[in-house]
Amino acid sequence: MKNEQKVYNLLANLEDRETCLNIFLIGVTMKFIYLMLALFIANSGFASTDRVGDSITIEGPFQGNRLKLEASYKSFSNGVMNQEDITSLGGSVISRESTAIASEDILTPETAGMMVAMCASIGGTHEYLNLTVGTTLTCRLNTQSLSNLPYVYSKNLELLGDVVWLGPFPVLGIAQIQLSGELLVIQNYRWN
Repeated sequence: MKNEQKVYNLLANLEDRETCLNIFLIGVTMKFIYLMLALFIANSGFASTDRVGDSITIEGPFQGNRLKLEASYKSFSNGVMNQEDITSLGGSVISRESTAIASEDILTPETAGMMVAMCASIGGTHEYLNLTVGTTLTCRLNTQSLSNLPYVYSKNLELLGDVVWLGPFPVLGIAQIQLSGELLVIQNYRWN
């Protein structure tokens, strides 16, 4: 029996057609999520030494000073990427950290694009932003939504402020951050 016939029979036998539609939509949504996860896992396997050199700089006003966040992939060895994060306030470096990133968590152009494409399914809304790097489609999310993502976005939620705009950018995948009412905006980036 064809799938269409099965669906028709199910509709005909259910008293509540809305329930049937909801069941159908849940099935379609689950298939989409499984497909996106499969693509995510498949693409992350290709992230390796070709991502070394990817970088991003985000900056803006913060408490009367200029806050600058720089993140870059420095080296790759034995399936682990070394990510360096530098935070400067008023021109002085206040934090420099190196983090080991598992190969499956390395942000690639494909995974950054998928996160923007999947915006609604992760609790966000699409917005076009006019940035210094050009007009870009982004995904606006409350930072609480990021805790559900199986990705590096949820790494330091307390540093991301109230709202974050995900974009097709390297390392952090962030276009803009609203932090204490101030906007930190991407200034430059480099995909290797």
